[in-house]
Amino acid sequence: MSAVITGMGVVSALGCGVDAFSTALASGRNACAMHEFTLFGGGKRSAPAYMAVLADAKGLTKDRQLRRMYRLIRMCAVSARQALN
Repeated sequence: MSAVITGMGVVSALGCGVDAFSTALASGRNACAMHEFTLFGGGKRSAPAYMAVLADAKGLTKDRQLRRMYRLIRMCAVSARQALN
């Protein structure tokens, strides 16, 4: 059995698109950074948190359907569109 890869798509914390992702990997950029959070009791604590990258889902489907789509499904649809292009 063999497979042929004809397209790639990436939506990650390092960037949206294959070029942005490969540039971030080559430069050694870290997608996780330390952030300070305020606890309910008023204290502060630092913890690692991943950066958020917005995937441009315009034109995939109607805006009303996009709003109701789970974020992960939206990210998968954007990366699939990138791979098809």
